[in-house]
Amino acid sequence: MKAEDDRCVRSEDARAGEEEIPADPALTAKGWVRRFVAGEDRVDEAVELYRSMGLEVRVEKLSPADFASACADCALASCRAYVMIYTRKRP
Repeated sequence: MKAEDDRCVRSEDARAGEEEIPADPALTAKGWVRRFVAGEDRVDEAVELYRSMGLEVRVEKLSPADFASACADCALASCRAYVMIYTRKRP
């Protein structure tokens, strides 16, 4: 494995892979805050938690274009299993 690919698979640092997926600028312009990438088994739990905190929640599917070029090999698999969660304060 190449050193630059290593940053996408470091299991000891859960946020390492997320840094490779930037927030959607169109959503952030509308007040949405990128929270984290969630696996399909944790989406409902995260949505419920954020809503209980009085926040609006938006769940966005990932696309291969969201990933850095070093992560191209794993992007397709990740797009099927993970989503990006955004929140914002209710108006």
